[in-house]
Amino acid sequence: MKKLLLALFIFTVLLSACSGNNGWTSTSASTAPPTTTTAPPTTTTAPLEQSKAVDYFPFTADVHKKFKGDGNEYAQFDSYVDYIKGNMIQIREMNGGSVSVHTYRLEEEAVISVYFQGEVYYRHDFTGIQGVEDIVIKEPIAVGTTWTLSDGSVRSISAIDKSLALPAGDYTTLEITTTSATSVIKDYYAKDIGLVKTEFSMPGDANVISSSLELYETDKPFSQTVTFYFPDFAHERLVFEEREIVLKTNEDILPRLEAQLKDHPGGSDISNVLSDGAKVLGIEPDEANGILTVDFSSELISEMIAGANFEGMLIQCIANTFGDYYQKEKVVITLEGNLYESGHFMLGEGEYFSVDHDNAVLFE
Repeated sequence: MKKLLLALFIFTVLLSACSGNNGWTSTSASTAPPTTTTAPPTTTTAPLEQSKAVDYFPFTADVHKKFKGDGNEYAQFDSYVDYIKGNMIQIREMNGGSVSVHTYRLEEEAVISVYFQGEVYYRHDFTGIQGVEDIVIKEPIAVGTTWTLSDGSVRSISAIDKSLALPAGDYTTLEITTTSATSVIKDYYAKDIGLVKTEFSMPGDANVISSSLELYETDKPFSQTVTFYFPDFAHERLVFEEREIVLKTNEDILPRLEAQLKDHPGGSDISNVLSDGAKVLGIEPDEANGILTVDFSSELISEMIAGANFEGMLIQCIANTFGDYYQKEKVVITLEGNLYESGHFMLGEGEYFSVDHDNAVLFE
C-alpha cells in the first residue's frame, strides 16, 4: 500500500504542473475528430510570440503518448485521450503504479486545468465535473507572462524556443516553470504535440525527476481488459472471463459492456446475463460512499425468464461485472430510474447488491 501511495504522490506531483458530483453517463457519444498523422510532426519556426495557447495543447483524438522516466520508477507514464467534448478534453495517464484522469478547458487565451482524479481504472466521462481550476498555458506566448495558481505557486513562461533532444525526436518547445516553496517544475510543450517533457526538482536537492516523450502515436485507441461474469446454473456457480475492450476517443464503454453480457463464453451450461432487448441506460458512481448505480431498461425484467435462484445469479453477475469494473463493492440496480423490483427481489431505499466472488470460477 505504501508503494502504491508513493506512486500516486509522484504521479500527481508530476502531472499537477499540467493542471488543478459525478453525473450520469449516457450511452450516446459524439464523433471524435479524425487524425491522420502517423509520426510526430516537426515544430514550426514561426515567431512563437504570435502563437496561441491551444497550439501547444492540441485537442486531437486517439493520441497515445509514451514517456520515459528518469529519477523515479513512477516518472514513466502513458497517456490517452478519453474524451473531447466541445472545448473540454479528458486525458488518461497511467504510470504503472496508478491511473488518473485530468480534464482541461480551452478558452480564448488560455488552457485551464479543470478536474483531476486519481486511481480511476475505469472509463468514465468527467468533462462535466468542476474541480479546482488552474491555468496551464496563458497568452501572450512570450517570456515573462506570469500567473498565480490556486495553491499560491507561481507559473510563468520562461522560454519560448527551448531546444530539446528527446527519445521521440528533436523539438523546439515552450518552457513553462512552476515555482513553490517546495518544488520547481518545468514543463515543455511542442507545437501540435502538446506536453513533451516534465522536470521536477526540490530546492537544495540535485536529484531531478523527469518524464520525456519517447513515442507519439495517432489513430491509437485505448485498450483495457474487463472481467465479465456469467451464470453456470447447472453447477450452481458463476464463471468469469477476461475480455479486451478497445475504445476510441469519445466512445462510451456502456454499449460494450452490454454487448459482452449478451454473449456468454460458450458451453450449454452457461447463460447470457442480459436478454437481447435489455439496455444499459447509464451509470452513476458515488465515490464518497463507494456505491455504483446502474440503470437498465425495463426489458431486464420483462424479458427475464428465471426462477428466484437463477434471477439471483443474474443479479450477482451484474453486480460483479459492474462493481469490479467501476471499483465499487456496492451496486444499486435501477429500472428506468426506479429501484429494482421483480417477483422475487426488491431493493428498498438505501439498499444495494454486494459484489461477491466466493462462488465464481474462471471459465475454461
